[in-house]
Amino acid sequence: MAPPQMVLPAPAKVNLNLHIHGRREDGMHLLSGQMILVDLQDRITLTLRTDGKIVRQWQHAQVATEDDIALKAAQRLQECAGCHALGVEIAIEKNIPIGGGLGGASSNAATVLIGLNRLWQLDWSKEKLLKIAISLGADVPFFFHGLPSAVSGIGDIFHNANIDINNYLLVFPPVAAMTVEVYKEYARLTNVQKIDRIPSPLEKSDNDLTLAAVNLYPPIKQVAEILYQVAGEARLSGSGSTLFAVFASHAEAQQARQKLPVTLAATVVNALVQHPLENLHITDGE
Repeated sequence: MAPPQMVLPAPAKVNLNLHIHGRREDGMHLLSGQMILVDLQDRITLTLRTDGKIVRQWQHAQVATEDDIALKAAQRLQECAGCHALGVEIAIEKNIPIGGGLGGASSNAATVLIGLNRLWQLDWSKEKLLKIAISLGADVPFFFHGLPSAVSGIGDIFHNANIDINNYLLVFPPVAAMTVEVYKEYARLTNVQKIDRIPSPLEKSDNDLTLAAVNLYPPIKQVAEILYQVAGEARLSGSGSTLFAVFASHAEAQQARQKLPVTLAATVVNALVQHPLENLHITDGE
């Protein structure tokens, strides 16, 4: 008999805007902005093991095993729950670009925690799982909240926001932006007082990290110029390289996509009103 298995979605997020307000003493940046989930999703397969081993069943040149926070999520949950006889094989079908500012790694980690809570029959509350989620990275808790949100703090404070559920054309420049490097460049620009007007066509980006990302990764601006020509705007999501434009209808977004060069990776996505795993059983109590 095959071991129990779960196949679960891990949706991407889009930062509609992002503003930096300084840094805490521990170096974490204080920020604010609005975030939504979209229906671009990775697919995660969790297969139960009863030997206590946590095994990564996927490989990617850009994600070393020691840096895989989906794996770390399983390890920390096993440790915190004390269920050392239980293990899991984790396979990830990647559809969310790595280094794209769409939160793919954080979403993977959140889905692993939610899935293992069921697979290992822990019956933990969302509040208990969130303690592990916060330790894994600032974006991970958002995927537990799972609703269109105004975000503040270090990305760990959420308030439900009345955000129009629109359609988005996502365009992927051929670079993977590294979050740590983008924030370092932002700090450098701030320290030497070179923060100036965001270069056209990214003026509507409403993202304080835009100039830093463009400085480090020139293809972002090159692709933004193309997107601007077909959509009238080009915005940057988070600290990554993904550019997007907002449309009132799926048809309008598709029409704009068809005007892009065929060599340019792009997709049309819809905003989600809630996380697709919202109804997976998570208890309210301890």
